[in-house]
Amino acid sequence: MRWREKAHQLHEKTKAVYTECSSIALEVDCWNWSKEARQRSEAKELPWEVTCYAIGELYVAGIHTTKMILEMFVMVCILHPEVVRKGQEELDSVVGAERLPSFTGLESLPYIRALVSELLRWRPISPIGVPHAVIKDDEYLGYFIPAGSTIIANQLGMNHDETIFDDPSRFNQVRYLQNPSLPVSAFGFGRRLCPGHYLAHGSLHIVISRLVWAYDMFSDENQPGEPANPTFFNARFSVRSVDRQQIIEKEKSVADKDEKAIMEKIRDKIRSVDM
Repeated sequence: MRWREKAHQLHEKTKAVYTECSSIALEVDCWNWSKEARQRSEAKELPWEVTCYAIGELYVAGIHTTKMILEMFVMVCILHPEVVRKGQEELDSVVGAERLPSFTGLESLPYIRALVSELLRWRPISPIGVPHAVIKDDEYLGYFIPAGSTIIANQLGMNHDETIFDDPSRFNQVRYLQNPSLPVSAFGFGRRLCPGHYLAHGSLHIVISRLVWAYDMFSDENQPGEPANPTFFNARFSVRSVDRQQIIEKEKSVADKDEKAIMEKIRDKIRSVDM
């Protein structure tokens, strides 16, 4: 079948790219995941290309997904400027204008947390989730599911279930303020919940809170409707004040820019957890 051939070709190309990237990583003068995997006994039990694939998927899951969500966030801010204004009001009240939002203060920003939850619900980056395999025969609502079956979670459908979410097609961050217990399924479920969901949540909250704190976002184009792909949606960022510009530049000047040192800190943290 044509689709099967294309899927196989894509898999082979992806595998080749991941293997090449890992080979390059082994030659650089700093710690990285490829070097770490080379040293671990667990990885030595697997073919090297399988290990490279796992490392590559770790990168894609940790970087590309966050990037896509942030692109969607910018589109939301342009289409719904009131979202930015209300977020700025909360940040100005809680954080103030003299410092950037920090991880320690995220719990005091319920509007920003609701905004992130609605962003993940409204346009899930993986509309049908991640396929899983049933390890033994099962039954659900009278349906027999044999072992080995591929199960797909219709996240887009669940996120737009009218029995749970009122007017689900509308972006409405207030729904999570009114009911924080509403589900967020972006990171999966149960035992197979994404192991990086804490990191992803933290990254999204800190980046979005700082973007809203620092910038006004708008578009030069008067485009009706809601573009399906934010990649082609032109956006402009304008710093909200001279004082905020100075704070941003100061934070940039003191930020750690030594890639080797940053990677070694990650290495030391990982190995301390392993011990």
